[in-house]
Amino acid sequence: MWRLSLQMFRGNLRRFVGAILAGFLASGFFATVLLFIALINAATEQSMGSAAEDNEVGAQAILGFVAIGLIVAGSVVFTTFSVIVTQRTSELALMRCLGASRNQVRRSIVREAFGLGVISSVLGDAVALLCATVVAGVNHVPFVVPPAALLWPIIITTLLFIGAALVPARAATRVAPLAALRPLSSGIADRRGSRVRLALGAVIAIAGLSLLVFGAIAPSNLVGISALGGLSVAVGVMLTGLWLIPALVVAVGRMFGSKRIALTLARLNATRQPRRLASTANAFIVGISLVAMIQSGMLVANTRLENWVFATAAEQGFDPNETIVQVRESLAAVANIVSALLAVAVLVAIVGISNTTALSVSERSRENALLRALGLSRGKLRAALLAEALLVSTCAALIGIVLGWLLGTFGVNALLNTYLGSFALVVPWAAIAALLGIAVAAGILATLLPARRATRLSPVAALAYE
Repeated sequence: MWRLSLQMFRGNLRRFVGAILAGFLASGFFATVLLFIALINAATEQSMGSAAEDNEVGAQAILGFVAIGLIVAGSVVFTTFSVIVTQRTSELALMRCLGASRNQVRRSIVREAFGLGVISSVLGDAVALLCATVVAGVNHVPFVVPPAALLWPIIITTLLFIGAALVPARAATRVAPLAALRPLSSGIADRRGSRVRLALGAVIAIAGLSLLVFGAIAPSNLVGISALGGLSVAVGVMLTGLWLIPALVVAVGRMFGSKRIALTLARLNATRQPRRLASTANAFIVGISLVAMIQSGMLVANTRLENWVFATAAEQGFDPNETIVQVRESLAAVANIVSALLAVAVLVAIVGISNTTALSVSERSRENALLRALGLSRGKLRAALLAEALLVSTCAALIGIVLGWLLGTFGVNALLNTYLGSFALVVPWAAIAALLGIAVAAGILATLLPARRATRLSPVAALAYE
């Protein structure tokens, strides 16, 4: 069984490139942080004779961003395994018919996840070690690599891959072999989930929004209530994403033209698998919403600080301009640093969109060939694939921007209620434009290779695709 698992792993390795890249980015970021923390401690000991205790606080804060990147990577890996295991249903059913037990099939999928986790984390460790070694050599810092800085990323990333593969592996073995051997139709949408989940998510989101707003406008300091409200809003959005995201994709698609064949195909293809769409979009929503939250929160803090400085200057009679400039520069620097750390999560989410797009296009090879045979040109097929990815990325970005703005604006107002100035309602238009630009770029990048592959394949050859 091990030999068969190894052959299956080699045969499907190309399809897991997106998952490997997501794991590589998250694991590499993890290892880089740990190695550079050790490098900073070594440099501090060299210059001061002892390690600075303040470094531990900063290290713990940065590890929080590592956790965010790992969560987003886990979502990407889960979506990848779900799609690929579904596409391999007939192959796994044939193994069952030939005598393999459910546990053997499940273990073969888990072994694949283990191998992918090890490969991606080892690659990430290698790049991180190379960067740390170069920096230490350039700055002439005596640097001894701590084994834990290389082992923990491998362990955490591998466990992440295994955990993400458990649910798809269990789902693959719950289908009867004879039923699984029947041809699959990629055009059949999966179930959208229970109405109980929709109602529960809506109630949690509305209640959370009420708490978030109340904590921000209340005269006393109610940071705890606002934090609970913000967490509830985020949970509610994730629970209702199975309905919210497809509905928004349909609305945006119709807004830009319901009679254009490319947009119609894009809208139908994007929403035919709501669970896949929601899982892919949620990873992007997390990254975008965190960046929007930081930018919105810093803008609120900047506005309230400026108002407070102007009021204090009027009372005490000093020039506030110099203080205002310092405040703006300090907050902008903090916002940019935090956004840069969150960029890893956004980059992993972009990889997830690209990966899901590639797998979906491969899954629809026969369908695309039939459209080509019926007269659809290569240009229109390429436009449909591009529109599909753009709908997913931009709609996810819109949800993430709104969610991040709500959390950042009302959360920071609640935090500063009893300290600085009065309630401030501001919109970071520049940051929003930048995030929408990232979403558009993500959609374009996600379709470059899949669209090229789909349009170069002849209709006759694609109709024979299995």
